[in-house]
Amino acid sequence: MPVTLKIEGLQRFAKAVQEAAKGPNHGGPVGAAMKQWGALFRGFTKERFHKFSRGGGDWAPLKPATIRRKQKEKGIGAVAILIKDAILFGGLDPQLRPEKGAIQEDILWGIRVGYGGQAKHEKGGGTIAQIARIHQTGNPAHNLPARPIIVEPPKAVVDRMASLMQAALGKQWGQSTVAG
Repeated sequence: MPVTLKIEGLQRFAKAVQEAAKGPNHGGPVGAAMKQWGALFRGFTKERFHKFSRGGGDWAPLKPATIRRKQKEKGIGAVAILIKDAILFGGLDPQLRPEKGAIQEDILWGIRVGYGGQAKHEKGGGTIAQIARIHQTGNPAHNLPARPIIVEPPKAVVDRMASLMQAALGKQWGQSTVAG
């Protein structure tokens, strides 16, 4: 006795996931999960930046002469690393306001988050993206240590991202298999 399997729901699911794979702005539950990925990553990165700018982590501390100069300029005791103008820090806002130099771009099967574009740094000679890259990698010729800003997220953040996508795929499956 022959059995007929109808796979319209599976085809709708595959088409929806393929469309969403073009990036978060392509909609549906999968696209929404990718947008949440960006917010989670920026939130983790901004929190890390805030913590490390106060000293510690894998960021080299400021030299005593730099600390004295900054204290004299600001008239305060504590100084932070890479916070003076808050341009790099502000570009990591989880709400992704249109900060100069901040990017979140659709890429196939994900998003790209970080710094980019041609926005000029107000007090530097280059773009915000160039300034971020210099701090990310360091510049031994100018005695500037690397202070990585964009790094791999910890397991807890990756697990949360996976959980969001798993829920999105389940929701997409439900939407795709409803007779329509």
